[in-house]
Amino acid sequence: MFLLIFCQNVKKLNALKGFVFFEAVFIFKNKISFFKDIVIRSFGLILFYQFYILLLQIKK
Repeated sequence: MFLLIFCQNVKKLNALKGFVFFEAVFIFKNKISFFKDIVIRSFGLILFYQFYILLLQIKK
């Protein structure tokens, strides 16, 4: 049971890392109002992750 939860968390972390990496590349390509972009995107990422966790809880 613990291992299953651990594996799911690793998967989530890997997905999150991939998402963050993609966002970082996207920001570096565009470099428009760099810091504002990072703030908005990180805020959006936090909201996205909260929503994702909520969806997982609903599915159970």
